[in-house]
Amino acid sequence: MKGPGPEYLPLHADANQPTPLPSYAQVANATWLLSDFNPANGATVFMPGSHKWCRHPVGAESTDLSQTTAIEAPAGSVLIWHGNSWHGALPRTAPGLRISLVTFFSRHYIRPPKETFASKVDQAMLDRNPARFTKLVDRSVMDIATQHICRFSQFG
Repeated sequence: MKGPGPEYLPLHADANQPTPLPSYAQVANATWLLSDFNPANGATVFMPGSHKWCRHPVGAESTDLSQTTAIEAPAGSVLIWHGNSWHGALPRTAPGLRISLVTFFSRHYIRPPKETFASKVDQAMLDRNPARFTKLVDRSVMDIATQHICRFSQFG
């Protein structure tokens, strides 16, 4: 949700690896627009071609929205983009809220962003629940990789 106000969202890439980013998508974003997107509503903006730069914006690049393109689309549309794409949002000048549903996709070996539920799960919570809970909250990605490495190392 984005309410009215002078705040804008600086340019950033959703790829959560350090620069240089791979040219193929490690992550992708799908955003369902539940209200109209346009500049007055604080639309999402993209830096055209930035997915090919394979890096995150640095310094003033993240705050300069002058070369970006604002998304103008009606409610019911879906935006899908490469995780390397630099994007942000304009300030909302219209009354009311701009509402969207954001879905983050990543390759199986990449943990989701830190804002997810799994990051709020501490060791005490893992300890007091059955092992299946660890898998349900996606805290076992490295455990799965370790099992495969151990299995293959038997042949080495």
